[in-house]
Amino acid sequence: MSSLPVYNRRRHTRYKSKHSNSWIPKVILGALAVLVFGSLLAVIGVVAFSAMTVMNLYADYAKNLPEPEKVSQQAATQFKTTKIYDRAGKVVLYELFDPTGGNRTNVALSKISPYLINATIALEDKTFWTNEGVDYMGMVRAFYNMARGQPLQGASTLTQQLVKKVLLPEREIQSRTNVDLKIQETIMAREISQKYSKQQILEWYLNTIYYGNFAYGIEAASEAYFGKHADELTLSEATTLAAIPQYPALNPVDNPDLARERRDIALDRMVAEGYITERQAADAKKQEIQVFQKKFDIKAPHFVFYVRRYLEDKYGPDAVNKGGWSVYTTLDFDAQTQAEEIARNQIAKLTEEKRNVTNASVVVMEPKTGEIRAMVGSVDYFNRDIDGQVNIAISDRQPGSSFKMFSYLQAFEKGAQDGAPLSPASVVYDVRTAFEDPPNPPYVPENYDRKYHGPVRLRTALGSSYNIPAVKVLDLVGVKNVLNLAHKLGITTLDKNYGLALTLGGGEVKLLDMTYAYSVLANDGVMAGQKVPAQEQRPGFRTLNPVSVLKITDADGKIIEEYKEPETERIVSPQAAYLMTDVLSDNNARAPAFGLNSVLKLDRPAAVKTGTTSSWRDNWTLGYTPDYVVGVWVGNANNSEMEHISGITGAAPIWHDVMTFLHQTLPVKEFVEPENIVRVPVCLASGLLPTAECPQVVRELFVKGNEPTKPDQDWVKENNIPQPPTEFDTTYAASAAGGDLAIFSPANYASVKGAVEVRGNAKMGGMNEWRLNVGAGLDPTEWLTIGQGGCCVDNGVLTTWNTTDSGLYTLQLTAVDGAGNVQTASSQVTVDNKPPQVEIINPWDDKQYLMEDDEWVSIDADARDNLSMGYVDFWLDNSYLGRTQVSPFSYKWNITMRDSFSPTLRAALELPVGSPTMPVLAYTAETRKLEDDGNTVTTITETLVATMTKKADRVVGVFPNGFGVIMDAGGYTETHTIHVRAYDVAGNATDSASVRFLVAHRPKPQTENPQSGNWLWEERMWQALWREPLRVLKQGLRI
Repeated sequence: MSSLPVYNRRRHTRYKSKHSNSWIPKVILGALAVLVFGSLLAVIGVVAFSAMTVMNLYADYAKNLPEPEKVSQQAATQFKTTKIYDRAGKVVLYELFDPTGGNRTNVALSKISPYLINATIALEDKTFWTNEGVDYMGMVRAFYNMARGQPLQGASTLTQQLVKKVLLPEREIQSRTNVDLKIQETIMAREISQKYSKQQILEWYLNTIYYGNFAYGIEAASEAYFGKHADELTLSEATTLAAIPQYPALNPVDNPDLARERRDIALDRMVAEGYITERQAADAKKQEIQVFQKKFDIKAPHFVFYVRRYLEDKYGPDAVNKGGWSVYTTLDFDAQTQAEEIARNQIAKLTEEKRNVTNASVVVMEPKTGEIRAMVGSVDYFNRDIDGQVNIAISDRQPGSSFKMFSYLQAFEKGAQDGAPLSPASVVYDVRTAFEDPPNPPYVPENYDRKYHGPVRLRTALGSSYNIPAVKVLDLVGVKNVLNLAHKLGITTLDKNYGLALTLGGGEVKLLDMTYAYSVLANDGVMAGQKVPAQEQRPGFRTLNPVSVLKITDADGKIIEEYKEPETERIVSPQAAYLMTDVLSDNNARAPAFGLNSVLKLDRPAAVKTGTTSSWRDNWTLGYTPDYVVGVWVGNANNSEMEHISGITGAAPIWHDVMTFLHQTLPVKEFVEPENIVRVPVCLASGLLPTAECPQVVRELFVKGNEPTKPDQDWVKENNIPQPPTEFDTTYAASAAGGDLAIFSPANYASVKGAVEVRGNAKMGGMNEWRLNVGAGLDPTEWLTIGQGGCCVDNGVLTTWNTTDSGLYTLQLTAVDGAGNVQTASSQVTVDNKPPQVEIINPWDDKQYLMEDDEWVSIDADARDNLSMGYVDFWLDNSYLGRTQVSPFSYKWNITMRDSFSPTLRAALELPVGSPTMPVLAYTAETRKLEDDGNTVTTITETLVATMTKKADRVVGVFPNGFGVIMDAGGYTETHTIHVRAYDVAGNATDSASVRFLVAHRPKPQTENPQSGNWLWEERMWQALWREPLRVLKQGLRI
């Protein structure tokens, strides 16, 4: 193997055979036997069983070891063709056959790029050249996690993966327990390592492992992705392929962005292991991944690969690709064919008009079942110039105004944050408005037409897609409330703080998710689909997924999976869903912006919303009838700008034509009005009950109980008759600079606590006195005077209000002039004097991480409040890390270690206990401090000196900031202290208890008792092998 200098340089001497019976394998394998038979012993009452049982178990598995010489032949004979059909079972969309036709191309190790070999080892098994085929420390972690109730996974060396993925028959994997399989995998891997050379094992592995996209073996993968042989791969290409076996779905065809990230991780690992230089890695990261793709016979390719991803995630790639299954999908082939043709025709038309647009995506779903009837991921899967292989339907894109639906739906469902009901009749002012966004400059949205439209009903504002009213609605109902609703409706992204720009499409979403969310409205507020797998469920997010597979049968016709009827979950009330549907299907409401005869109008009732992002990068149209929901995106996959194409001119024509095709043989269906919906005449200008002076009356929809009960007073004011407020108004309070009588702090809808300084203006001409009252609720019946005075207060303190309880309150400032005229100003606020609750749920005290195995620590906080959470701040070793403003509250800290302390600590370890000459341990820390204003972060450079203690076998140093270091015979360990502080929207704060976790290096393999004296390793071994398993077994766990 002299032709491979790169990986030869990294190879270490293998274990000597005389050490093959070291105590570590015996202890671990014996403990595994205890775990396997532990529950059996509990049942039959056997107190102990002999060591002979363990030896017999080992011998039984070892004697059944397949002949490794037949590895490649065995892998090739395992293929049985799997076919993917449309919903009728008549059209074969794709046939998953052995890509080598049963005659695999095996290549010698010398014919494989050294880059690929080294990248594989760096990623998969860094100790490959020195281990015995088993990662014993990884086994300890895996079984320790299992004992804590987590799945048994991980801890597999390259040799173990060869056993699990190639040598063990599929029927054994399906019929045996995870623990039993792990034992057999471990024993077989160890025996193979004893019998065969590392070069032979590596060659078998690289020739048989799965690289995604039906490519088994590195030669097949090289040809499938890059059109070249395995020994011709560049560094960038080799690391791209090396990263695939761990996550086959994250390949450059199905997930180019994530594949690029995985490649960069592989390059970093190679640098860390000494295979390449940092310069080589940097140069490779600059290279684009150019995928070579041959055309092949496939129909609805993006949908097929979406289904394949679902199958592989659920059953594993080997079962899918080799199982001889028949997969019947939800796809309506006629609808798919028409959607593809309609999308291609529209893009061709826009291309002729030189609009710089190349791509489109379409999703068709059935609302009552959650079934995907069509999925067009791009107009040409095989066109590399348009990135045709990227499935836009499941890619993250900005939704533009199509996201406004969520803000208005929250308004119709829950009303304003202060409890005021909102309806399609509610009026907001479409005028230039600056929204405060500290510490950033004020946010000043503009309408698409760059005009202001004065007072408008929410019906007209949403139908005509005005931006400023949408931002005001979001401000009324709350950004976090809208995010929570969007997640429940099906949006799987949006985990940051987007501010008020959220309603205009400031985040990124998937077309499939958006279509699924709109399907809930089409189904009267009920989501239909299938359960999200337990391991993928996230608190606050949707619990159902769209359906893509109807039935799966194996080669013998046995049913593996069958979808008979949907799971359902009510997400919003039928009344709120109907109000939204009524607005989105109102052709008159959208006429001011789109006209009466736009492409949004069908021959039947249809609710529809368009969207266009800034700089013309994304076009959207989403709409539905009771029968179908269709989502359309138009743009460029590379995110380049189009030439002034809006949702109405780009995506809407596709939506119209697809909808027309879907309904051409269906009878017209009306949207069914639920109970408790009432129609009430209101004044167009205000949304309140009309008076004789109201110039225009319209009939508007309300949820029963939320309809207006008081008349509009606007027209009476033309006669200069002073009127006290008789109706809660959803417009905004006067700013600090405007109004002779005004309350500007606390602002309208603010959350406050404790002693509240009330500031404002009381400077009316001829004013005799002013009085500041407070009352409970939005329309108080009792008032308490908390401040009063004569003349005058100009932008000053009116009083200090000492709050005690919690709830909604109204502040009312009243002034009387010399003629006895009364004027008032008010501000509605939420009083919250109860602090939130917070607890760090990960990591827990003394949780242990290994530098070589764990890239980061995810600090997760469970924070809750009686009213509304604000944000959570995170600290590590008394240094501020950052802030999370949206649940789930978590922060990732990338693991680093200060190995420079090791020599000093090791020298201290040799000193006698109580030695007066303990060394000084110090370092310069850059501590990030969060200032009292809660936003400014400053960095303080300070020298910290550790307090040192010495025991017989251990030296411990603790620094003033909570950072600690430990040295014992087993090696160097660091400890870190974390804490978080949770704030609610009123500013109440709660600190968590501090949590300490540990970071160490993975112990190096040694020949004799390699971990003797390493307290961290011994504690892990004790917990994993005895303490935790015995505790769990005592509780009756059936393994």
